[in-house]
Amino acid sequence: MNFSPGTVRVRTLQLKTFLAWCDEHKLDVPRSVTRKRLERYVRHVAQARATGTRRHLTTSAQHGRLVAVRSFFKWLSRKKLIPHNPASELDLPKMERRLPKVVLSHNQIERILSLPDTSTPLGLRDRAMLETFYCTGLRRAELIAIRIDEVYVERGFLLVNQGKGMKDRVVPIGERAIGWIQRYLEQVRPSLARRRIRHHLFLSVRGNP
Repeated sequence: MNFSPGTVRVRTLQLKTFLAWCDEHKLDVPRSVTRKRLERYVRHVAQARATGTRRHLTTSAQHGRLVAVRSFFKWLSRKKLIPHNPASELDLPKMERRLPKVVLSHNQIERILSLPDTSTPLGLRDRAMLETFYCTGLRRAELIAIRIDEVYVERGFLLVNQGKGMKDRVVPIGERAIGWIQRYLEQVRPSLARRRIRHHLFLSVRGNP
């Protein structure tokens, strides 16, 4: 289904949690899982505690566990391993949509962006990364994967190749972030590349992406 490795890992853990619950309740074959028993699992998830805390799972965590179960039974039904899908009408907790509790002021943002010591090579690189993060809203993995030829300096955008949901998208980038990227490319990146052929934009001190 083209999920990212991170999604596959999380779904695996979510399904293992469900299978452990089935084991506790002597449900050893898929056909023994009925709609009523799944509703009991929904209540179990709603009452579950986050690991190492006394807090209940967040709505998002509950939703994720149940989506994994629903997808699993959909697959079982499609493969005709069960006569019908008991999870087809499973009610999922409604996802909360909240505004951030804290919004940084302009001065606070500037203080964060100015933390790297730009008199050093790695500090200049880090400043370019922070400016790119702030200007584009890229995810961490997307920033790591950006290649030099995906940054269109003159046209003011960059290409995110196979980003969230394995989709390509074009993201505008401002002049200030572009300025820091150009300084990094001219003053720092050549020394980090260390004669290796590297296409990624941001490199580690060892010359790796």
